[in-house]
Amino acid sequence: MAGETFSTISTALSQFYSAKLADQRNMDATELSVINIVPNDSGKNVAWDAKFTGTKATTVFAEAADVDAAEYTKTTKVPAVLDFGNYRSPASISDKAAILAQVAEGSPDELRALVDAEVNDSLVQVTKDIAVDIYTGTGTSGGNPNIVGLAGGAALSTGFYATINRSTYSEWAATILANGGVARPLSDDLLRQAEAAIFTAGGGAPNMILTTGSIHRKYGGLFSALLRVNTGGPQPQVMAMGTNDLYWGNMPVVRSARAPAGKLFMFNTNNVELVFPRQLLPIASVPMNPMVQKMGLDLKRQYMLPIIVAPLANTGNALKYNVFTYVQLRAKRPNAIATITDISES
Repeated sequence: MAGETFSTISTALSQFYSAKLADQRNMDATELSVINIVPNDSGKNVAWDAKFTGTKATTVFAEAADVDAAEYTKTTKVPAVLDFGNYRSPASISDKAAILAQVAEGSPDELRALVDAEVNDSLVQVTKDIAVDIYTGTGTSGGNPNIVGLAGGAALSTGFYATINRSTYSEWAATILANGGVARPLSDDLLRQAEAAIFTAGGGAPNMILTTGSIHRKYGGLFSALLRVNTGGPQPQVMAMGTNDLYWGNMPVVRSARAPAGKLFMFNTNNVELVFPRQLLPIASVPMNPMVQKMGLDLKRQYMLPIIVAPLANTGNALKYNVFTYVQLRAKRPNAIATITDISES
């Protein structure tokens, strides 16, 4: 007779799993750690006034001459208005799943705390999708309001942005350095063109570069250590995500999994910010389900964007939560943004 072997008893033995789930997703939202996130200061929407040259001028006058009526000139003030984008990723966990997962010995800790895990997945999904729209959002998605992103309107050279027509106010135009759809290598001269365009249009210097992982890699390989060295001035802040090992002109060159292919964005973080309704602050601090609120607060400490976790009325045997926020990207000076397009990724 054959003795006992593992193969004959394996199905009768308990199956234990590693305590941690191996997440295969890339859910980074680097943008939320490098772009300022601020509460709204303008009420029901995101609104600010833009000042353009208008007729303002200086007169060279004759000694003791009276001021002529034609000399009274002025700048032009125009309101810029954006609506908030609405973002949510609800979570639903059946009572049975939540109860039995807690007692499933040998299962990953994240699964045993199933309510926490599902709500945290929703929180991370919201931040990821906001990061995507920071680039490509057009203000509406499926007829619903979302972010007007950099490539979706804020950093274009033509068309409307925040209700202001660039055909009427040319100073509202951002810089686009394109190559007719033909991919070309990133070069030091292209970066200098972008920086010079921002300086010429806005009179200030950019302090941030965002691009894809592939372009970031190409930048690191194409330029010598001498070109990439930080040669003076304040050191850029250490980023929570992405990387801070590459610089150009004292600017960190930050890679992002959300950045659109073939593009590099250069701007000053004083002019580009994420805005949320101030009213979210007290709501976000109200304790909800202790485990769920813990997950939300952890995320807010990382990103500083209030995200609400609100228990919904139970219909049937399920725990339901609405995970949501309202946010908009505000480019206060579009002419202080430059986009280099048609960059080779390979």
